[in-house]
Amino acid sequence: MPTYEDALHQLQHSIETLNETSDPSQKGSILSYKSQHLQLSKRELETAVHAIEQSIAEMNRNNDELDEKTKQLLAGLNGAIIQFKAGGSITTAKQVLHHAKQFSPPGASHNIPLPRLLKEDMEDDIKEMNKCYKHECYKASIILAGKVLETALHKVYYDKTGNDLLQTAPGISIGNLIKKLSETGIILDPSIANQAHLINQVRVQSVHARKTPYQPSREQTQAIILYTQDLLRKLFEKEKND
Repeated sequence: MPTYEDALHQLQHSIETLNETSDPSQKGSILSYKSQHLQLSKRELETAVHAIEQSIAEMNRNNDELDEKTKQLLAGLNGAIIQFKAGGSITTAKQVLHHAKQFSPPGASHNIPLPRLLKEDMEDDIKEMNKCYKHECYKASIILAGKVLETALHKVYYDKTGNDLLQTAPGISIGNLIKKLSETGIILDPSIANQAHLINQVRVQSVHARKTPYQPSREQTQAIILYTQDLLRKLFEKEKND
């Protein structure tokens, strides 16, 4: 089954192709070729929308696990898919694309610009983090969020300084890593540092033995996941734009 990201890209490509081949000003012998290509593009469009529908099938089956905002966005996407299946026009396909871009499946990394060399490993951790959340293994989910955060912060520090702290300071804590990033001016936005500290604090409570065991709730875990995803966007979009 295609990933949501792949289905989204396929749909966008199909719409762009249809826009290019639907020029009514084209006349003459080329029209036959255009007509055939247009039919092929329409079939690709139907395949692309079907791929979007397949990629969200599990979320539709487990709708009660989603927060209210995600449910609303999913409902809008489902409605656009139903309209497309009723008519199959490029206009309704564009509506599907619009809603598909608005909707972000829990745990999806398609809108997070992860660094190329770490993309596979980080995506694997993000998927496992969300799988743990889905199966109510909240501590495990939060611990993985901390790992994703740590990987991201080390990468940002290395890119800016050329110093690999995994080599020079292998035992450095996430808290001290955040401090070094702030002191060297790499993280200037206080909201980034605050989010990183919050994720780390909850991770520490989940990892270390305590007199009173820490039991994160579903809502707390979901918040940490969302904070982690938002922090990755901020860190790596900043890197991309620098």
